[in-house]
Amino acid sequence: MLYALDIETTGLSPLESKMVSVAVAAAGESMVFVSENEQSLFTDLTAWFTNPKRTRGVIVTWNGSGFDWPYMLTRAKALGATEFLDALVIKPSAERTPVYKPIDGHDGGYAVGFAGYDHADIMRPWFPWSQERGISNSLKAVAKANAIEVIEVDRTKIESLSRAELVAYNISDVAATLTLAERLGTNIDPWLDSTLT
Repeated sequence: MLYALDIETTGLSPLESKMVSVAVAAAGESMVFVSENEQSLFTDLTAWFTNPKRTRGVIVTWNGSGFDWPYMLTRAKALGATEFLDALVIKPSAERTPVYKPIDGHDGGYAVGFAGYDHADIMRPWFPWSQERGISNSLKAVAKANAIEVIEVDRTKIESLSRAELVAYNISDVAATLTLAERLGTNIDPWLDSTLT
């Protein structure tokens, strides 16, 4: 079972900005948590994934090893979000080193597990495909090249979006991530973080 995850933030540095929403999606199910209170985002996200009725599987992200997870780690530590931190298994990994400068407060990328779920950063297996076509290896570019509709906004003005606009944008990203993960099929298997342990 695949579960996509995507966060939206007010900036790229977890030391200077904060999360404003977190979206999760699985086949036939999606949820966006939106709050000005980051602590509640961590509480809601953790409760969603630790629900005993939910089948464990793989959390897929687009660049989660280099952005989403280290960003959430920094913010959770700053807020004392112990439930989230207790569910998170995150280890520095040379195999998951970002292709660009790591985000503030971090030296590289991570292998991740969360609440009994495995993790796969699907930006990596899509990289050769995007290179062959001469397109950016960004979620939006790869999605559009695969005829997946995505919503685009000015990321520098994320705080000016209405709640409905933010939800739609976050859902668009997480849905595209899930669709691209599903299209990988078994090609996702070598990218599971559990293969690194």
